[in-house]
Order: sequence, then structure tokens, then C-alpha cells
Amino acid sequence: MASVNETVDSKEQLSGNNPQTDESKLEDNPITDERSPVFESRIERATELWDSGKVKFREGKTKEALDDFKRGIYQVDFDELSYNFELMDKHRDAVDKIRIPLWLNAAACLLKDSDGAADELKPKETRMKDAKGALEFCELVIKHDPKHVKALYRRAKAKEVMGETESALDDLEIAHGLVRDDEELSKAVLAMRKRLEKARRESDKMWKGIIKLPEKESVSESSGPLARILGIFTMVWAFIRGLFSGAKLKLS
Repeated sequence: MASVNETVDSKEQLSGNNPQTDESKLEDNPITDERSPVFESRIERATELWDSGKVKFREGKTKEALDDFKRGIYQVDFDELSYNFELMDKHRDAVDKIRIPLWLNAAACLLKDSDGAADELKPKETRMKDAKGALEFCELVIKHDPKHVKALYRRAKAKEVMGETESALDDLEIAHGLVRDDEELSKAVLAMRKRLEKARRESDKMWKGIIKLPEKESVSESSGPLARILGIFTMVWAFIRGLFSGAKLKLS
């Protein structure tokens, strides 16, 4: 199996039937190509854009690669009626075979430079926006295949950027349960657990500092009716506990 951390996907790795989607709902989708009325031409054009996007990504041209992947997605986007009733099974298979890796690669582009050294990160607002877009692309894949390891992994990365650490860990653990022998995924789960535990400790420490109980005062040093009532209640409670303690000693 290929590593979950790979950034480009091949047709041999991914296939299957997939529900239609309205790509116009995804943010910043640059639709600049015309779509041919010929089905085979649209598949061919989507494949060309997929291939060119992979080359650009490897050259470090992330934005240009993302544009190609989105344009490729546009080529193989069909409305519900066309997808379910006009396309034959072999046509739906051809659409799904290329659309899934296009979605995954678009997500990989959006997640690039979202973690790592602070001086290498995109601005926070951009990271959050891109993470949301990556999450949407991953969920299109997961809607088709809830056990798609690479989509679960990338959705976890997107959720982590968005601050949804516990949900991100859930995705990683599901993916890890599907491929126990993936070393990178095992490391990712362990690292996420450590980050979550550290965040919990820091949160507990912060709340302990905020909710700090006042130092104990004696009744004579305290002032006000509430303090006097509290002192009386303490003495009565001590007396009652003494009675029960004596009773236990007698029974034993």
C-alpha cells in the first residue's frame, strides 16, 4: 500500500462508484475550461489536467497544480440526473476513476504549508480557509468510501489545522485500524495523542489558576454573618462525625 502521506494519486490506486457532486459549492473553484458535449473528450481533458497538476505540484507550483485539479474536477462533474440516468455503468466508472484522485490531490494542495515551522506557514486566515476546502474535498471521497485511508488521513490534517483535534484523532485512529502496518500513520496517531494530552494538561492548569479557592480563615479572623454561620456548621458537623465514629468503635 502507498504511504498515506503521498501527495499525488494514480488511477491504479483508486476506483469505484461515486455519488455526483455540485463542484460550484466548493470555494474558489476556477472554472476556465469549456466542457465538451462528448463524454470521452471530457474524460480525456480531465486526465490531461490531472497529469499536468501532478507535475506542477512536484515542481512546487502548488497554486497552479490546484487550479489544474479543480479544472479537472469540473470536467467530470455531472448533475444527479445525468449521472444516475444518462450515464451507463462504464461511464460512471470512468468518471469515478479519475474524480477521486483529483479530489484527494486538490486537498493535498490546500493542506500544503499548513503545518511545520512557524516561518513557513501560510497566514492563519488562509490556513483556516484552505483547511475547510481540503476537508470538503476529503468528505466527497469519504461519502463514497467511509474507509478510504488517504481521505481519512487528510481530513484529519484539515481538522487539526481548524483546531478540531479530538475529531482529527478519531479519523486517524479509524485509518490506523484499517492499515496497522503503515508506519507513518502509526507515528501520526501517536503524535496526535501526545498533542491532545498536552493541550488537556495546559487547559487543566489554566482553569486551576482561574478557579483558585481562597485561603482558609478562622472564624475569629473572618468577618460577616456568612463566615460565622460556616464556622457554626463546621463545629456541628465535627460533633456529628464524632458521634458516628464512637458508634463504629462500639460495634467493632
